[in-house]
Amino acid sequence: MPPFLLYLLRSIAMSGLLYSYYHISLRNTRMHMFNRAYLLFIVLAGMLLPLLHISWYVAPAQQATQLVHALNIVNTGTDEPLQAIAATHSFNWINLLLPLYFAIGLLILIPSIRKIQQLYRIKRHAPTAFENGILIVTTTIQQAPFSFLNNLFWNNVIDRHSPEGQRIMAHELTHIRQRHSIDRLIIELVTALFWINPIMWLVRKELALVHEFLADEAAIPDNDTGAFAAMLLRAHLGNKYPGIIQPFFYSPVKRRLLMLHKTNTSFRLMRMLAVLPLAAATTLLFSFSPKEKVHPIATKITIIVDAGHGGQDAGGVNTNGQQEKELTLLMAKELVRLAPEYNITAIPTRSGDDYPSLGERAGLAASAHASMFLSLHMSKNEPAETAHKGYELYVSEKSPFYANSRILASAIMQQLDAGKTTIKQKGLTVLKTNTVPGVLLECGVIDNAADVATITDPAEREKICRKILSGIVTFRDVKDKK
Repeated sequence: MPPFLLYLLRSIAMSGLLYSYYHISLRNTRMHMFNRAYLLFIVLAGMLLPLLHISWYVAPAQQATQLVHALNIVNTGTDEPLQAIAATHSFNWINLLLPLYFAIGLLILIPSIRKIQQLYRIKRHAPTAFENGILIVTTTIQQAPFSFLNNLFWNNVIDRHSPEGQRIMAHELTHIRQRHSIDRLIIELVTALFWINPIMWLVRKELALVHEFLADEAAIPDNDTGAFAAMLLRAHLGNKYPGIIQPFFYSPVKRRLLMLHKTNTSFRLMRMLAVLPLAAATTLLFSFSPKEKVHPIATKITIIVDAGHGGQDAGGVNTNGQQEKELTLLMAKELVRLAPEYNITAIPTRSGDDYPSLGERAGLAASAHASMFLSLHMSKNEPAETAHKGYELYVSEKSPFYANSRILASAIMQQLDAGKTTIKQKGLTVLKTNTVPGVLLECGVIDNAADVATITDPAEREKICRKILSGIVTFRDVKDKK
């Protein structure tokens, strides 16, 4: 699964779990300021928590026996270098998904941008006056009064000094002083960016209503809820706000009326405190992953990690356009990153899209005084061949270190799924001309979606690389005990 799609799915799951608590326990309660903060927390958590990957280490499983038997080798009967598979050019729909996703987000954002531009056009052509640090814009548009940032757009047909006018003024001043427009700008950007997440749209609606609840509460210091309710009804029935809709069978005006007459919420403190274990459980569920404690090598060693192919040699290419050279480089970089935990220094033969010759790759072990050599590839199902899956390990009988290479391959296979792993003999240049024990590992089949997903998913890729490194540790422990 592409990492961005996985991130979106995790975001939907996390925000959905948090929003469920809001809907069950906090919605329609007179905890408006807390609800505002909690809704914004849902947005923040939905964006950031899926990016969080925290590991805790548990006691390792019972160590596999240190006695590694050299397993039977399948002889391919060939003595040739592993040939690069010619790249085939195919149309990759996956490459279109990300630009299409962001294009849809931009289309969603455009109406909001136009509305802001329209507000500033009204502001430029209307009389304005500063009062107590707030810019009052006098206009004749039907939707007024409303506020945006530090601007209050007032309809000149409403008497500001009448009781209703004073309540409306207090209502809009609350929006300005509590910076509700900042919340709205944030949620507009987030819903455009995460338009595929339905929870963000629900939060957007709820946050707008919570803003109204806060402003309504501040507009009735005399607790004259009846007069304010009558004002709301007249505004609604007078069609001054034609854009109001009724989501989920609730009229916003109806909910505001209900909230005005609602008594203080019971168990306020318990409802608030319950958010803490919920947030912790959500983080634990989606961001933490258990890992076995690493069993490092007693004496530090150096290994060569060779990402197969590179440069103009793409290796195998699947129907989605994913290239073997890119996938092997992902594996090599992960092995280099994790190796120090095992008291191993891993030196890559390439760290970018270049192509060292086969001789240069094999010769690096001698110049770096390495203890072993590991070359990474992916196999490809050819039309004339029987389709296969899983890992394949190659050793070379022509190597002077064939016996140790065979044990090394067996140790790595022991950590990988032995039922899906095969060890073969082939006279590959990077193995037969090397100065250390070496194996070539086919990290799955590039035509197999599950194998490719394992490599492209960071968590799964790490698991495989740790198994490979554990196999190297096992091999080294066997050698040190001899």
